[in-house]
Amino acid sequence: MELATKQTLEFQGPAQSRPVNEPPQVNKIKVGYGKFQNHKQNNGRKSENMRGEGQICYRCTDPNHAPEECPFKEQSCFYCKKVGHIAKACRKKAKQSERQAQRSTYPVRMVEDDNCSSTCSPIDLGLSENVEIYTINFSTGAKKDRVYVDLHAGNKPLRMELDTGAAVSLISEDWYRRNCQGPLENTGIKLRTYSGEGIPVLGKWMAQITYQGRPYQLPAYIVKGKRPSLLGREWLRDIKLDWHSIFAVEGSQPVTVQELKVKYPTVFATEGRPIEGFKANVQVADGTVPKFFKPRSVPYSLKPKVEAELKRLVNEQIITKVDRSDWATPIVVVPKADGGSVCVGTIK
Repeated sequence: MELATKQTLEFQGPAQSRPVNEPPQVNKIKVGYGKFQNHKQNNGRKSENMRGEGQICYRCTDPNHAPEECPFKEQSCFYCKKVGHIAKACRKKAKQSERQAQRSTYPVRMVEDDNCSSTCSPIDLGLSENVEIYTINFSTGAKKDRVYVDLHAGNKPLRMELDTGAAVSLISEDWYRRNCQGPLENTGIKLRTYSGEGIPVLGKWMAQITYQGRPYQLPAYIVKGKRPSLLGREWLRDIKLDWHSIFAVEGSQPVTVQELKVKYPTVFATEGRPIEGFKANVQVADGTVPKFFKPRSVPYSLKPKVEAELKRLVNEQIITKVDRSDWATPIVVVPKADGGSVCVGTIK
């Protein structure tokens, strides 16, 4: 009994002086409902917030009313066919559009620092040798979409693919071994493909570049193997490319008329020739009566031209002169622009 009283006094703390007749203080305990009550209160706050200003209705994306007051509350969505919202606010449609946008993004060839953002590049860092890792992606796009620049490196012609997404310029080992001699400088730059595979870098070469007669001395990184040579942004700071000629529409060289005449002499021959191995046969119905029409009068000014044209046709064996015939048709003289004339028969 004494032990229990002692423990009770310890829990109460130091005794405070109060009147003897004063009733002891009792702490009121309020019965709560735990998580259920908190959830109810939170729902009440959410309802108030949803009815507040600046909230967007998830049924139609209109900020001027609450979802429970939306006129499209009973509307069926044209996209997912569910009731309660319209296609403009459909979440399924938004997710599908996001997936399509991700599929439509194609990797581009780039050379950038892994530690930089998408807008940062090693050129912005001054291309210090302390840069450890770059990311390079050799795209497999169609050749017609690629842009090439022709220049000279070490007095040797070099065609490089223009790539504004690449920070540095790369030259393949195959081209370097065939056209250049001499050791390469050591470099701490490491390259790897878009899939993470490493690309061995043989070294750095200070190339003597000539573009449109102007000399430049620019660094190029020699990569092992037979890869496309890339002209990156590092060189574009110094080389002013002729963009008009690069993106000019290339047309085929027109073939001159003289070349066609030499290639096809029989087609462009001025003199007529009989068709060999071919015989024409005009068929008429049985009992047809032959017709002989009188010649039309030719203007006196055209008679010399008509006689010259008929003589030419006889000499080229296109027509044959006869003394008598049961059939005859008049001719029509058509003047030509060059001063000559054409004799056309009127077949009736």
